[in-house]
Amino acid sequence: MRNKMCGILMIICMNMIFCSEPVFAFSQYTYSCNADVQKDIYETKKVKIGYQYKDFGGVLYRRLYDFTNDKPLGDWELA
Repeated sequence: MRNKMCGILMIICMNMIFCSEPVFAFSQYTYSCNADVQKDIYETKKVKIGYQYKDFGGVLYRRLYDFTNDKPLGDWELA
């Protein structure tokens, strides 16, 4: 009885291994590589802050400036 069950189990396992069909899964969506879209995706989010300098009557002034948003962050001071 035990040999008969092992034989049937072996046949079932062999059928599952050798008679199964491979499954290929593909995405149903396609994406185009548009340069404008990629530029927006990979745009840096880091804020670039530095000093902006100006010479006024032979005296050098500076102020903190946000170059990313093009706006000053402080008043003019002596450099």
